[in-house]
Formats: sequence, C-alpha cells, structure tokens
Amino acid sequence: QVLTPSPDRRLVDCPCYRQCGGCAFRHIRYQAELRLKEAAVRDAFQRVGGFPLAPLPIVGALEDSRCRNKAQYPLGVGKDGKIIAGFYARNSHRIIPAGDCLLHPVAFGEILCCIVDFLNQNLASVYNEGTGKGLFRHVYLRQASSTGEILVCLVTTKARPPKIGELAELLREKFPQIVGVCVN
Repeated sequence: QVLTPSPDRRLVDCPCYRQCGGCAFRHIRYQAELRLKEAAVRDAFQRVGGFPLAPLPIVGALEDSRCRNKAQYPLGVGKDGKIIAGFYARNSHRIIPAGDCLLHPVAFGEILCCIVDFLNQNLASVYNEGTGKGLFRHVYLRQASSTGEILVCLVTTKARPPKIGELAELLREKFPQIVGVCVN
C-alpha cells in the first residue's frame, strides 16, 4: 500500500509489470533506478566483499524504454497445451508469456512470436523441468546496437533439433536483420 508516493514514483507503463519478472523498476524514474543499482554495487564491493573501493557512477542508457539489447525467454507449455515463451514470474519458474516488452527492441517480440508459432506448428517439444524431458529450453536474442543486426540462439537439449534449418531459413527470410541462428 502506498501511503505517500515518492517523488521518484511514476505510473507503470507495462501491463504485465505486477506478474512478470522481466523488470523490477518500471514504477520509479530511471535516474532513481540507476541510483539503486549503483548502491547495490557499492554494497557488494564494500560490505559483502570487504573492498574499500567506490564504484564508478553507472552510465545509463539514453532512454529507459527499448534500451536492452539482449533477452532470454524460457519456453514452456501454456494451459491450452500450446508452447509459450516469456519471462519467469517473480520468485518462480512459472512463465508469463511475453508480448512486446517495453525494455526490448520491437523486433524481439516479433521474432519470438514467429519462433513460437513455428514450434507449435511443427509439434516441437519443450523442456520440462520436472521430468527432464523435452527439446527446446530457451530463446536467446541479442541485437548489436551499432548495426541493428540480430543473433538468434535456441537453447536445446540436442545439438541438432529437427527442422532447425527450416526455422533458420524462415527467420532469415522474414527478418533480414537476423545475421545468425545458432543452437546451444
């Protein structure tokens, strides 16, 4: 319950904020977020590590939206039996489906949707932490900020999943900014 809002408080602009574990600071101004992160680093160095060093000030992004250049999305199965991708809910391994996350480039959501659609259409299996079975575990995306080029990495339990070549071709055809698709 907020009795008196901080001057650093702002309206949350993400509809998934309360559920999703993708970000923790959408309710405060970006400068306040940077101060909190700098204090956490200082605490880790000085109190926890015993180093008398003061960390250098954090250099923040120019904008607090669309500023992250990488994301890792766990894959799972939704209530309807279809494959979903998103972020773990806070303090859990329950996946909250990701749409267009305000922290990531718009293309990440589009690429993720394409991958999930392909996996569902091809009846792919996703890894189940309880049974240890399943093939696809995560989708990892990274974008070069200077060129806009994107790398797609599929984290799997097999070195060469079935139809991976088809998926790579589809992604490269649909998204020309993708310069590589790899399997880990």
